[in-house]
Amino acid sequence: MQSAGFVSWFENYSSWEGRAGVHIGDLWVCPKFRGHGIASALLRHLLSSHEGERIDVFVVRDNTGARAFYRHLGFREKMEWCLYRIGANV
Repeated sequence: MQSAGFVSWFENYSSWEGRAGVHIGDLWVCPKFRGHGIASALLRHLLSSHEGERIDVFVVRDNTGARAFYRHLGFREKMEWCLYRIGANV
């Protein structure tokens, strides 16, 4: 049996906003199952399970398809935050 897709997420807390939220780590659908609404169904389930909570996801800037997908579901790009990183292969 093969999985069609998955979403990984974890609860987090924003000290800036003073409330809990959810961070989406990965959303993936097997290429042969793409275009059938699986990603939307996975996210809608997560959204309904955490209604009213802040939900964050990082998207690679060049991934225009993913950015359009999240915008379509109501996510908005947060221009005031910048990702900074240190470590191997910065």
